[in-house]
Amino acid sequence: CGLFGLSQGGAIALQTAARPGSRWSAVTSVSAFASLDQPVRYTANGISPMLAKITPFTTAACACGVRCRVGFFPSDIQPATAAASIRIPALIVHGDQDTFIPIRAGESIFKAIPGPDKTFRAIKGAGHHNVLSTGSHELYADLCAFFLERCRP
Repeated sequence: CGLFGLSQGGAIALQTAARPGSRWSAVTSVSAFASLDQPVRYTANGISPMLAKITPFTTAACACGVRCRVGFFPSDIQPATAAASIRIPALIVHGDQDTFIPIRAGESIFKAIPGPDKTFRAIKGAGHHNVLSTGSHELYADLCAFFLERCRP
């Protein structure tokens, strides 16, 4: 079986693939963040220019709220760090115009994955919310080929 995820789902797929004793055959992550604290900062910066000035404080307050409610800090969720433990074939996809989770997040995840069976695919002209539709025909063909080749019995 293979893992596939988009955005937060992509981050979860990467972290799942990195678990010791994983029985997955392949993983694809599309537009995932490298660290959960990144989307918090991007969102705060995008709300208003005034809020961007106090982003470090709002990010810290949000992180404390998450810690109190669910027991971890957003910065504890690190798909890029987990990627260093992935030992299965990986396909990392990211839109080159993604302003919510910039392409450098996907690039850092890709670089962290050891081994030769990994592919990075930048989707030209794609943002965060349209990455699957922007590169649809070629991307879907590549996704199918990736999983069919690597998830054979």
